[in-house]
Amino acid sequence: MKTWLAGTALLASMALSAGEAAHADTLPPLTGRVIEYDTRQVTWPALDVSPDGRTILFDLLGDVYALAAEGGKARPVMTGDAFDTQPVFSPDGRKIAFVSDRDGRDNLWIADADGSHARRVSREDKGAPHFGSPAWSPDGRTLYVSRMIWGVLAFELWSFDVESGRQEVLVKAQPNGDDPHPQRQNAMGVVASPDGQNLYYATKAGTTWSSGALPHWTIARFDLAKRTQHTVLTTPGGGMRPVLSHDGRLLAYVTREKEQTVLRLHDLETGTDRQLHGPLDPDGQSGGYYVDLMPRMASAAD
Repeated sequence: MKTWLAGTALLASMALSAGEAAHADTLPPLTGRVIEYDTRQVTWPALDVSPDGRTILFDLLGDVYALAAEGGKARPVMTGDAFDTQPVFSPDGRKIAFVSDRDGRDNLWIADADGSHARRVSREDKGAPHFGSPAWSPDGRTLYVSRMIWGVLAFELWSFDVESGRQEVLVKAQPNGDDPHPQRQNAMGVVASPDGQNLYYATKAGTTWSSGALPHWTIARFDLAKRTQHTVLTTPGGGMRPVLSHDGRLLAYVTREKEQTVLRLHDLETGTDRQLHGPLDPDGQSGGYYVDLMPRMASAAD
């Protein structure tokens, strides 16, 4: 049996508390009151599951927590002044990638799985960039992430070499130069196939505030060898936030059915398609999708 984990329904049994964690020390110290709270439910957490299936990692209000897969009390992994979001385990479970403003603006970072030894991978030193939905290559050598800057107003798909930081734009927002806004390309919520040959993501034309009748998004596959994009899934309600099973055969995705957002499962070999769960929390395709169209989901270790 395969299990798919979505943040909207996962964390009803957890408890959160302040505690020891790795703190960002690159931002100026903040002064003010300390607010303590307990909660057993959170909204829109982006989550990931460790390769051994024992730990669920998720973000909450700019901090990162870990939770045993069977539930219980969440423990802080990264807290402090920085706004740390969208954590994802490396394939060997020893590292996490995440988005953080700890150097003064959004950048792509990696750290040890316990939150220590954080270092910046991307090198955004000016402007107002936004990064969304980082993902690892199966060999752990490359990070993929969506990146938007205000001058373009569309999320491109970038790759970064983990060791050197060397970057490449895989899906350009303006492939033909200064394209008008309605023709710009977006790529959000990337996930790599288990063989490392393809990337799956949601794509649409236009900017982050495109109008017009839904659906706006489809699921595409990017061939890394040929550098070509192909449409994989087009549905009446659009396709968003793809998640692959570990064998690469099953593709979970989010779509609209009438006024509700639901989770569906598509077999890439047979073409069969069925609903897994619904309704979910509303998706973000009707507004600005700066932290993706839905929170990150993950397939359990089995």
